[in-house]
Amino acid sequence: MRRLTLASAGFLALLSGSAWAADLGADLPMTAPGFDWTGYYAGMQAGYGWGRSD
Repeated sequence: MRRLTLASAGFLALLSGSAWAADLGADLPMTAPGFDWTGYYAGMQAGYGWGRSD
């Protein structure tokens, strides 16, 4: 039983290693950062409504 446990642990350790395959995905090109929205902003809102409750 101990032998099976050690063999299983060794097998799982081999499977959990990093992938060193020849066809790994290519690096994606860097994209331009988005606009940071850190300037002055004056937002205005207006609204009107009425209702009736029975």
